[in-house]
Amino acid sequence: MPAGSGTWRPRSEVEQSSRRLSQTAERWGCGDSLQRRQRALAAQLDAGAAPGPSQPKAEGGAPRDQLDEPEGDEGYLAGRRVKPQTLRRHQEAMQGFTAACPRAAGHGCALEEFDAMLEQYLAIQFFSIGARAHEARDVLCGCAWMRRASVAKLPAALSAVEGFRKEGPGSSRDPCPWEAVVAIAAHLMIHDSSLGPWAAAAVLLGLDTYARIGALRAVKAHDLLKPARGVQPARWAPAFSPEPDGEVSKTKTQDDAVLVGEAAAERQWLNRLMVPLVQGLAPEQRALPFGAHKPCASFETAADAIGLGQFKFVPHMLRHGGPSLDALRGVSLPEIQKRSQWAAPRSALRYSKHGRYMRILQSLPRHIRDQHTAKEELLRSQLSSELRSTR
Repeated sequence: MPAGSGTWRPRSEVEQSSRRLSQTAERWGCGDSLQRRQRALAAQLDAGAAPGPSQPKAEGGAPRDQLDEPEGDEGYLAGRRVKPQTLRRHQEAMQGFTAACPRAAGHGCALEEFDAMLEQYLAIQFFSIGARAHEARDVLCGCAWMRRASVAKLPAALSAVEGFRKEGPGSSRDPCPWEAVVAIAAHLMIHDSSLGPWAAAAVLLGLDTYARIGALRAVKAHDLLKPARGVQPARWAPAFSPEPDGEVSKTKTQDDAVLVGEAAAERQWLNRLMVPLVQGLAPEQRALPFGAHKPCASFETAADAIGLGQFKFVPHMLRHGGPSLDALRGVSLPEIQKRSQWAAPRSALRYSKHGRYMRILQSLPRHIRDQHTAKEELLRSQLSSELRSTR
């Protein structure tokens, strides 16, 4: 409900809200931070259950002291009504943040420092763990509730949540063609001497395995399964929800292992990149040694540098590009669905759009298409050695 359009709250509802807040304070030991809220509720009770004609009105017509908001500032519940189950979800999400960042729960944490820690936490959740946009929003709202501040008072975290929405599934629906992926990967390998080869490997594997870049970044050395003996061709398999860790994927499967290069013979050479990914690593170390923002920022910068800025390519388009390319080359829908671990055929149909893939491919700049074969050969011959030299 928009600010200023709140409705009058009966006395019984105010009393129930006060009791719920008291129980929450006792459970979490945060009664001091809720005193202002309790005073606001007490003021509503003292003012009487019925709105009087002399009480000041808010823009929506409700008495201002009857609105569900703390005294003195806008607050988390400013001019809106939140259902108990929604507030409970926000509080549970906030508990995850305070458990990961105990300093944020302390009384001496300034709002600016709190905002910076929350932004970093959200970045880790999205890029490393693969959380979804609505989960980020729950964390933000829960933290705003804890700090008794509106979400606008946490600008860095609010920007991170907006990044979730832009980068997440459902927001970028165009597939990124293989020719564009090869050009971007070659630019990363040549022009970024430190982490460029690793970002290039992540981009190529992202299209081939249909995986989010964040899911690839979270893969550890023991999650990269070596080729089985006696089975040809030899293929590696990243396991995105490995069974030993007990993690269950979104589709309720226990072991989301995807064979590299299985869907297309011309991508079989990507298996060469898997050996340097695990070389010299302990089992619990991450295979891709870059931070949360590196692959996304590098991908977009490289796309702009080679003349693809008008397409506004983002890493999630790789997850659309792989299924679209394989559908165009005759891979069946059940195979695409199994490879991508989607629960329903409708999801595979939404991601495999070979008609749109062909239109984007035809509109690529001529130099991208003309140099494709040479750049792919460059990646085949040099990327594996570049990964070994920069480990």
